[in-house]
Amino acid sequence: MGRCKAEQLAAWAFIAFCALALVARISSANQLKTDGLILTDGLIGMAGFSASGASCTDGVDCLCDTIVTSNTLLACEDFEFVNYYEDGEGDWSDGELLGAFWDRGGDSEWTNTHGFGSSGLFVWADGVPTLGSRCEFGTGSPGGFSGCTGNKEWCSAAQGALTPAGGADCWGPGSNTGARIDIQRDGDVDAEVAGLTLTGGTGVGEIMGGRQHYAARVPPGNTGSLHGSLYLKSGGGGVPPEDNRFTNIGLTMKLAYSTNVVPVDGSVIGTDGSPAPWKHDEWGNGSSGAAIEHWNLGNVGCGTVSGEFPYRTLIFTNSTAAACNSAMSGVMQVGSFQCVGDGAGPDSDALYLCSTSEYDRATDFPPGTVACHQAHISGMGTTDVEIKIWHNGTLVIHADGLDSAIMINKSYASMSFNNYANVNAGQGGTPTSEAMYRYEDDIVVVNGPPEPCSAIGM
Repeated sequence: MGRCKAEQLAAWAFIAFCALALVARISSANQLKTDGLILTDGLIGMAGFSASGASCTDGVDCLCDTIVTSNTLLACEDFEFVNYYEDGEGDWSDGELLGAFWDRGGDSEWTNTHGFGSSGLFVWADGVPTLGSRCEFGTGSPGGFSGCTGNKEWCSAAQGALTPAGGADCWGPGSNTGARIDIQRDGDVDAEVAGLTLTGGTGVGEIMGGRQHYAARVPPGNTGSLHGSLYLKSGGGGVPPEDNRFTNIGLTMKLAYSTNVVPVDGSVIGTDGSPAPWKHDEWGNGSSGAAIEHWNLGNVGCGTVSGEFPYRTLIFTNSTAAACNSAMSGVMQVGSFQCVGDGAGPDSDALYLCSTSEYDRATDFPPGTVACHQAHISGMGTTDVEIKIWHNGTLVIHADGLDSAIMINKSYASMSFNNYANVNAGQGGTPTSEAMYRYEDDIVVVNGPPEPCSAIGM
């Protein structure tokens, strides 16, 4: 947890710096793009989804084009934007923000939808890319500083065939080794690491749903980090830097891990004897002291890597371990908890939740298989917070009656995509030597209990 606060403060500071420029670009557009995020109000009924093994057409009949929810929709992402994968208007190299050269892909589909990436991913030394403009910042550059912002997407040979560069560098410039995002189509699961497989999805071939899914990529020996957010808004269609806060949130999504994510030394999750914290998507808002937290999934705290991963979750507190234990008295209905901290702040004070006998990683969630993940948090900001987490329909964590006075976050405004791997920062054994992935698809967030797994085709 030692790097949490610094990383989060830097992320929020950067978002604040970029917000006005992004608002200017979004405001100048006459309408929001609707082919990846649904913009209509949630209605009562079942969600539409592609049948097993079925493709879909971006903007026509993919999940977020057709979904109808039983509670008000807050966000939907099916990762089916064509420009997430193909070389075209809005691809990963499209546009430098307001004519500057410090943000590669400043007008890309991902940036317009999810916001900016981290700084320093692109540097002057990369040279002139095949697509887009050269980064004019970094060591030895005219502009100085650490480098340019932006997001790197690991580009498979299939994508590379669309550009002169080819292969993993097709978006350029330089090597894409540090890419934290990999949008995959059928045939891409093992494009980088031979032998990886993925089964149980409802999309084309190995794809989790539709034609494309998202893989949060942990680069070999690289920590990874934040790379954009899913912004919540009544009716869906939230865009950065909106700050719409909600206290009752339900999440339904497809989830999987690559077949090399196993509890051995050198893995992103470490071992039972030397566990490696691995951040998952983190929730928060801009007024919470930068305390974004992975309350529904993760690999930290109580439980074991071999038994409970990924249901080892984190909620930041503002209390001592003793006060947290007192607040949790009689609260845990399913699973277990652990309180840590001295009251000094979110870098050291936390409530961990984990599954117990209701779930076993080896038998219930083998790597390389797709599962339905659901989570619900309600009553935030009150004395009666309830948290429920399900795996393939089985309740694996349930806390009921928590006083939110000990919680840093009293509401959530966004979910930040994150894959920060502590093992590659020297915590949890041997650093990784090959890419490892967390796969996600068909993310549906509502204002209320989560939609059923059937809503996303599971």
